[in-house]
Amino acid sequence: MSSLSLIDELIGALKEKYDKERKGCHISDICLCPRESVFRRLNPSALSTMDFMFFIMGSGQHDVIQSLRHWLGNKRMITEKSISYKSVRGHVDAIIDDVVVEIKTQRTKEHSLKSHYVTQIKSYMAMLNRKFGKVFTISLVNYNTPFKIWDITMTDEEITKQREWIEQEGKQYRKALRMKDWKIARAVKGTELDWKCGYCKFKQPCFEYEESKQYK
Repeated sequence: MSSLSLIDELIGALKEKYDKERKGCHISDICLCPRESVFRRLNPSALSTMDFMFFIMGSGQHDVIQSLRHWLGNKRMITEKSISYKSVRGHVDAIIDDVVVEIKTQRTKEHSLKSHYVTQIKSYMAMLNRKFGKVFTISLVNYNTPFKIWDITMTDEEITKQREWIEQEGKQYRKALRMKDWKIARAVKGTELDWKCGYCKFKQPCFEYEESKQYK
């Protein structure tokens, strides 16, 4: 077996694993760009070597931290907990002493608490009815300060509002999939998440549709 064919086989296996695990609507589908996620589901394509590399880089950090559960104590730490609310699924990286923990890897020296990190962990907290969470960022290039912890808190009112958001977003996302119409799904063009549009392979049809709505 050549090195190239081995890589291709591993990438194919990862895609098969991903496709099997990604049925339904997940919090990660609605925290970034729901429309891009629907596009991908309706128009599946092969994973690139870069996709494979980013998956390895990200999952490696998660696996190391989650493997410490045995030493920290199984009663104190729960990992990869599957949760669901109004048919929207989620997988929590860790719950330590009843605090929801989300682990994020970053490829910059400066740590940053990105908006979709907050949306994701607050969604998990709302689904679990927890008021305290922590985002654990790991910089792959900052060797002096590789880790940073961000405290996240929610009130009862915020939990209720986040649950309403999850329900509404989930319904819209599932409708787009059911109708096989990506136009139904929410786009992030013109929002703080529109940095994703710069390298989105579905940018042209999405932008053309969004611009056409202005003349209706």
